[in-house]
Amino acid sequence: MKGKDMRYVSICLCAKDIEFKEESIRIVDGQLEEYEIPYEEMVLVYIVLRDGEDCRIPEIWGITEHMEGVLVICNRRQNCFAVRTDTAGQSAEEILWGLTERVPYALFGSQPWLNEYDSGQFDEVLKMVDMMKECT
Repeated sequence: MKGKDMRYVSICLCAKDIEFKEESIRIVDGQLEEYEIPYEEMVLVYIVLRDGEDCRIPEIWGITEHMEGVLVICNRRQNCFAVRTDTAGQSAEEILWGLTERVPYALFGSQPWLNEYDSGQFDEVLKMVDMMKECT
């Protein structure tokens, strides 16, 4: 598949190491594969919390210290990286706050109006992020 046919990819990682670099975050997963996600490409970042069969995504102000969960990073191409951070010695909350310091143009936390799997709604996220960039 090429171009528009391949819009969405989801990659699940069990992080062994996470490093904030100058222009990207580097994640080494359990298979020792290395992923680098440029900060410039990130448009949506949130934490998914599981309680048994229930899942919830807290809004940015609802994220508490040492919150464990799965960190989700979506890039401009609608690729989502679901990262278990507990095996890397850092909580999802710590990584999320580290990203807020390095990624000035992204949406963080729950966006109740958004289904990131919906291409039309995801395009709205891209427009919002691009508008934030233009305003500075």
